[in-house]
Amino acid sequence: MTGDKHPTSFPLRLSPSLRNAALRFAKQDNVSLNHFISMAVAEKVSRMEQAEWLKNRQRQVMERKPGSEFASQSLPLRK
Repeated sequence: MTGDKHPTSFPLRLSPSLRNAALRFAKQDNVSLNHFISMAVAEKVSRMEQAEWLKNRQRQVMERKPGSEFASQSLPLRK
């Protein structure tokens, strides 16, 4: 977020077929086209943020070295 207190509006160009499909699904969900598009963008941003977090987490795990502070946090193996 940019810290704005009010939503920002801007023109959005969609192909007629994409707009019609989005409008059809918005009507099925009983929401406005604006709300439908806002939710679609929010879902995409959420997936991309999750992928970024997972990538960073994987990098952190791969950089761990034996004897580091992370190694002592591992669970003991069952015998």
